[in-house]
Amino acid sequence: MIGRKLFVLAGLLVCVALGSDARAGKLRRMGQIRVAAGYIDAHFAVSPNGRALAYVHVGEGTRPTYLNVVGISAAPRRLARVNITKITVAPVRLLFSPDSRRLVLVYDTTGRTLNPPRDAVVYDLAGKVVGRIRGFHRLAYRRAGKVWQLTTYLRTVRGQSVTHTVTLYDAITCRRGKVARLRSRRSGEISKPKMTIAYFSPDFTRVVAKVQGAYNRA
Repeated sequence: MIGRKLFVLAGLLVCVALGSDARAGKLRRMGQIRVAAGYIDAHFAVSPNGRALAYVHVGEGTRPTYLNVVGISAAPRRLARVNITKITVAPVRLLFSPDSRRLVLVYDTTGRTLNPPRDAVVYDLAGKVVGRIRGFHRLAYRRAGKVWQLTTYLRTVRGQSVTHTVTLYDAITCRRGKVARLRSRRSGEISKPKMTIAYFSPDFTRVVAKVQGAYNRA
């Protein structure tokens, strides 16, 4: 197979594949996942190696909500089923690690603020919890030499002051590593040295800024 696509319609999830044989360019049905009650949440993820699919089945009424991992290299088969009712019934994001060994469930910690911090639970593909990451707004993977790291970004606003916090975690153990903080005004201005934040890199470990008083320098 050279590619897979997924279609979600309430309680039905259909997995199709793009063939690499003489029928290349045509979608071929691989199987379907159907739930009798409740619905399949719109947030789902396919592992980078194309062998696993993660989705959330939200139970009807008082029934539990489950995080499911199924193998999709052939007909769908269940790899893990985890009750996440006490964690969330409305995930914000599901993502696999780049090496397809870990699955991250991201959820809001509270709905009382406009942009609440988020937490995450990290699972292996058998559904075992391998770590928890708390208090961030954005999360990404980055390559550090021969290993992968998780990076989180948290934006804390107090009055006109903003603290940008970036934290590194081991992608396998979720052990916290280095923490870096940068303070600015709400406008992105930094006093020492004088510059204005333009944007962070996708993994939040670099900042592009405009140096005040300089022409075409960043």
